[in-house]
Amino acid sequence: GEKLLSIAEKENKANIRTICDLLFGMVDVCYFMLILLPLYPNTVEGFVYSVNLLAYAETTSFNRVIYWVMFVSLIVVGGVKIFLTKLGIEKSHKIMVTGISMLLNILMVLFLAMAREAYAIMLAFMLLLIKGVLLLKYIK
Repeated sequence: GEKLLSIAEKENKANIRTICDLLFGMVDVCYFMLILLPLYPNTVEGFVYSVNLLAYAETTSFNRVIYWVMFVSLIVVGGVKIFLTKLGIEKSHKIMVTGISMLLNILMVLFLAMAREAYAIMLAFMLLLIKGVLLLKYIK
């Protein structure tokens, strides 16, 4: 009886970790929203309109390049995380991808804060919080 219960607990933990890994990757893929949603200010004849990243021209080209590199990197990392999880690849690779994802996410929040992109920062920070909760759930 005890052995069967122990096996069931281990399987349950493995299933929860797999779900957390998949959700973690999906949150990274959700950075696509920061490209498509109108989160960036665009001033036209004294009026401020919100535009998506594709139409955003009010910042320096350096900032736009950083935005694109970070967003695309996070989306790719999320796809890799989902791919590794679905294939059942080793834990060490998934931990490395998770670390890269968290680091990129933190850097993105800091960069958006420095660039004073209020709406984009809120969404990026909420995605970071979701990833933090998933990471805590994974560790338990």
